Amino acid sequence: MSQITVSVKIIANFFGVNERTIRQWVQKGMPRVADGVYSPRDCFNWWDEYINESAVGDDDKNKDAKERYWAAKAGNEELKFEKTKGELVSKDKVENSFAARAYELSLSFRALKYRLPPMLEGKNREDIQNELGKELNRILDTYKRAGSFVPEGLEDILKYLQKQEKFYLTEARKTSRTTKTKKAASKRGKK
Repeated sequence: MSQITVSVKIIANFFGVNERTIRQWVQKGMPRVADGVYSPRDCFNWWDEYINESAVGDDDKNKDAKERYWAAKAGNEELKFEKTKGELVSKDKVENSFAARAYELSLSFRALKYRLPPMLEGKNREDIQNELGKELNRILDTYKRAGSFVPEGLEDILKYLQKQEKFYLTEARKTSRTTKTKKAASKRGKK
């Protein structure tokens, strides 16, 4: 995650002080990314060490409450910033998107019982395997298509998995041919 930066106005609002106070804190050593640009996390850590600790009359209970308050406030500001940048998405939106894809996949598999019989009628074993492979690949391609919440790099992972699948299918065909050859040889030997 990249560093979040905000303006002097926002950082002043964050601490509940005015911009002049922020400039005074900068003179006392509060970190900034650039002139007028601040990292809320770095500023909070500095404030917690140099300003918050110097408050007079803080008992342990008050101090703990203040730390929790400011940590929560900093976290909330970061979440708002991520949401503004589009990096934060609501849980409901992700769940709805996933549910829609799962439903679509379910429908595709259920439709096979209607789509396959006419396609496979009168075909030999190899043609049936090819047709089944095409249909399953069509369904999988639809499911793995790009979308709002498909992570970057998924295509590379899918290409790798497809290579693995081809390898295993090739091995399965070799095994199938070997078994057929052994059965044929066994039948010839019994005659």
